[in-house]
Amino acid sequence: MQSSDNTISSSSSRSSGLGTITYNPFFSLPIPPNIVAEWTALIPLVAHLASYRHDHQLAGEAALSGRLNVSLFPRLGVLDGIARLLAGGPDFLDRVSTLGEVNRHVWDVNWGSSFPCANGAASSIITAYALGCANSARVRMPEHVAAISKIQDPEKSANGTPESLPVSMTDELAIAPKNTQTAKNTTARTIRQLPRHKGGSGFSNTEVGVSFRRYQTLHVIDFSRQKSTGSYRLYQLVDKIAESYTSTGMRFLLLLGIGVVLCLCGIFGTAVVLLIGVMTQFICQFLKVRRPPGYLDNNENHSACMLLSSHKNSSTWYLHTGDRGVVDSLLNKTMFSIPSYGRVLMHWFRLAHIIQLMAMTFVAAEKGWDGIALLILLLSADAMHWRYGQNQLARRWLKNEGVCVKAKSFEFTGRTAMLGAIHKMSGTKVTTWMDEIMPPVPRRQAWLNRLSKGQDENESPDSDFEALSRFDQDWVLLHSGLVTQAVSELQKELGKKSWV
Repeated sequence: MQSSDNTISSSSSRSSGLGTITYNPFFSLPIPPNIVAEWTALIPLVAHLASYRHDHQLAGEAALSGRLNVSLFPRLGVLDGIARLLAGGPDFLDRVSTLGEVNRHVWDVNWGSSFPCANGAASSIITAYALGCANSARVRMPEHVAAISKIQDPEKSANGTPESLPVSMTDELAIAPKNTQTAKNTTARTIRQLPRHKGGSGFSNTEVGVSFRRYQTLHVIDFSRQKSTGSYRLYQLVDKIAESYTSTGMRFLLLLGIGVVLCLCGIFGTAVVLLIGVMTQFICQFLKVRRPPGYLDNNENHSACMLLSSHKNSSTWYLHTGDRGVVDSLLNKTMFSIPSYGRVLMHWFRLAHIIQLMAMTFVAAEKGWDGIALLILLLSADAMHWRYGQNQLARRWLKNEGVCVKAKSFEFTGRTAMLGAIHKMSGTKVTTWMDEIMPPVPRRQAWLNRLSKGQDENESPDSDFEALSRFDQDWVLLHSGLVTQAVSELQKELGKKSWV
């Protein structure tokens, strides 16, 4: 009989919306539907978890905002990531810079060096913002080359057999004699498209089809310095007031009062999560990251020209040009450091992570109004955190630092033409930067020599070119023409002769 009374009492407690505990709150709430109570209690624990890349994102947001941005209800695991950031410092930043969706690599065109991107998340946020603001369509590079010359083999010219050629971006291309010393042994001929490959034995001499192209997309991101406008100064003033100590204190008291009301209603799990978020935001308000000496300063006397991609066999590339202080800071240098007192606060974030874990699992077991309130808190926190979204962070960083960014996208028919155009526009004589992407074979050297000298119709080919096979000579002539036209197109679209 007593067991039956206990069962009835427990059922009555659950039906009153209190969940699994039997505590009677100060304020009684109506009974929620069982399906709603069960469902909402599981959503935060399942959908609000941090992934391995949140450390990467945390470092990028801190680099751009100059502070640790924490939501009122951070994802489970974020607080532990902040604790590891405060404990690890530079070592933590070195590790998480390569933990994003892609591991990006940088090639410095001017200096010939290559290195992993130091601020992968921050540079990705700025690049995405710049490309999102670009209104122009992708510019397609020319696929046709102007008439160039090629020495014809007199034996093959005599028997009328056309010579098979390696690559062409056009249906046919007239070849005129070029070397006046051997003009008597040359005749005009036509370069045809690349024959389709048959099996593994080479090219067919009878079947001519469309040549294979692996299109390469080059996004040119150009950085320059600018002064803040009057309208943005007003926005900065409003933002400064919102983050002032007075506003922070008022917000802290308001949210603390909401937590007390939740406790009076018996919604203990959500109240604990809310109070943890309030305390964490209050601490982060006073935890400012430090900018290193020489931040955004240019320590050279030339502009930047750094190529970035996921790997050396990519199809999408990002060329960062313009102010070298900005580009070098984004891709190569540390953008912030943690103050010494951060290690003391590390213990709070570790404790807060444990308490948040216990509170969220408590809500999943408790259900009732606690689960509904936690879901409402999750949605509200995400809505309040919009000002720290990636586009907002990028825009605020650019305005605060006085940086202007412009983006334009180009589509090349192949990687060789793209690399040649970048090299020629850079004006540098350094070529080691492209060794990982394009091996330094003899025909590459002859091609680079031709680009640097700008050979005209009356100039004799150099020894490197003469030493090549017929196949490689045709390759050099074709891609030299493609690079020349691509450079002209870049200069017209970008409004500048070079990137230096």
